Amino acid sequence: IMAIIKANNNTLSSVTALPDAISTGGLVHLSGTTHTATATLDFTTSGVLDFSKYKRYMIRVAGVKDNGSASSAYFRMRVFNSGSIVDTGTNYKWVYHRHRLSSASTSASGSTGSSYMDLGPSNYSGSATGMEHTYEIFVDFTPYYFTAVCTGVAYQHTSTSALSIMNSAGAYYGHSTQTVDGIRMFMNTGSIEGRIDIYGLLNSIGNSADW
Repeated sequence: IMAIIKANNNTLSSVTALPDAISTGGLVHLSGTTHTATATLDFTTSGVLDFSKYKRYMIRVAGVKDNGSASSAYFRMRVFNSGSIVDTGTNYKWVYHRHRLSSASTSASGSTGSSYMDLGPSNYSGSATGMEHTYEIFVDFTPYYFTAVCTGVAYQHTSTSALSIMNSAGAYYGHSTQTVDGIRMFMNTGSIEGRIDIYGLLNSIGNSADW
């Protein structure tokens, strides 16, 4: 029997669990790290991913940038198939769109067949401080394919005119014999610097069933 202590103001404290009948839909924090020079960041079923509990995840990216000053750094993603990274072939598809405040500058790119997913450019100013990204990436796993949708902003400490809105989407289409069981995040040059957290995403009735 769960112990419940009732306070004088009729609130509850020391509740260690909720009955299954109570809905708890939302985000469940699973892991988070502030990175200074991380070459690759993996989320796999041997780590924080648990498909028996969550089919969908949200990755919170706060102030992430390339730890160098490259003017053409890109934030990228790949998947794992049965524990092995998929870094060859053309089964990745992606597109990104950036709209910058300065002179209403707009740029976009994409690929219908690549060996990675590009989530968008960072450090395109080429300065020492570089651009930083703050956004959410919603990822969805099924047995043999994977999708990611990213939205947020990019900004530069020394130039308010460099504020940008960033939207991107990517997908990996494998074969029916494959098992997509993880993701890898990395920069095309340099290493990851900044905070990255991952959350399990529940539906409105508090479980991981399809919506």
